[in-house]
Amino acid sequence: MSIRTFIDLQKPTTNRFRLEIGEKPEQFGEVGVRMTTSQEDTETDVSVSLGGGLTYSEADGVTLTLGDEFEGVVLHQDGRVGFVLEGAGSIDPTGALNLTRISQTEKGFQVDPDGPDNEIDIGAGAGSFDVDPVGPANRMSLISNGNETVLDPFGPNNEVRVTSSQDKVTVDPPLRGNSVSISRDDDSITIDPPGLGNSTTITHQEQTLTIDPFGPRNTTTISKTENGYLVDRPGLGNSSRITREGDTITVDPSGLWNSVSIQDRGDKVIIDAAGLGNSIQLRRG
Repeated sequence: MSIRTFIDLQKPTTNRFRLEIGEKPEQFGEVGVRMTTSQEDTETDVSVSLGGGLTYSEADGVTLTLGDEFEGVVLHQDGRVGFVLEGAGSIDPTGALNLTRISQTEKGFQVDPDGPDNEIDIGAGAGSFDVDPVGPANRMSLISNGNETVLDPFGPNNEVRVTSSQDKVTVDPPLRGNSVSISRDDDSITIDPPGLGNSTTITHQEQTLTIDPFGPRNTTTISKTENGYLVDRPGLGNSSRITREGDTITVDPSGLWNSVSIQDRGDKVIIDAAGLGNSIQLRRG
């Protein structure tokens, strides 16, 4: 079991993060749980690995986690760029009382944001794991049995069932007629939620990945360049360049004075966003 904590570089001072819990998404069809470290709205849903660093969830859409010299950088379908902490560690945005610790325990992990009564305990078993935020009636389980995985939140008749085969995944929420179908064929993946005219096609050709939701002027193109990556959205001023020099990754969106630097020192990562008081310190382990 693994845990991944996603950091939104556009909100460097927040202490609300998206968690992904499950097996590390590497192969097509692997299933996990995503949730937010918030007592008000955890935005819980299932995540499905699409292979090659790609993951889909209903709340987050399609994300691509980069590797090699850009390891930890996350590119979102809507053009945002983030960073992910793998496993145990801590996230400390600028400001008081906003440290979040992710600790390894005998059973799994504990996520502990600053403040009283907001811990999340995660325990692994044989073919399953439990996610248990503080408070009554909010425990959930993810149970895998062959080609079927069930997300079972507390309460009756609210299970989400995910069935997987070599080239197809179906996500079945409790309400009938709301299934999401994910299929792959050669160099393309199609995500088809319920309803008409809302599918998304992902294609990968040479050095370019295209995420193309149904409809005009909403395609995201991610291209591998000579010195990094280019994320391009329709319209003027909607691109971001990701480059690396030495131990520093730079995320440079269109416009002035809005770049973000990510300095990776191994056990510590320092993220500096534009403006004063917009830094984050991550510690691994």
